[in-house]
Amino acid sequence: MAINDISSHANRSVMPSLGTSDHKPVIITISGKANNEYSTFPRWNYKKKGNWEKFGKLTDNYTAGINCKTKHLDCSTSEMVKAILRAAKESIPRGARKEYSPN
Repeated sequence: MAINDISSHANRSVMPSLGTSDHKPVIITISGKANNEYSTFPRWNYKKKGNWEKFGKLTDNYTAGINCKTKHLDCSTSEMVKAILRAAKESIPRGARKEYSPN
């Protein structure tokens, strides 16, 4: 069930006030099948040693051509973030466990 489909599977009931309060509890019931799958997208693996010297050199290289004085701040920031993430992906280990259970 996609998030934008949730309203078609939800039922809302407004209950009577509790005691002397003017607030009324609302009960929302969602029907449908639960999705117990967890995402296995790669995450930074800080337990493995990253190549920080390579990261520094790549960051310097990838950010050298960004001219922050002639561009809009949001554009410069976006380019800077992309350059740093590119360097990180090439020098810091990442991974995902297929059988991960958050419990």
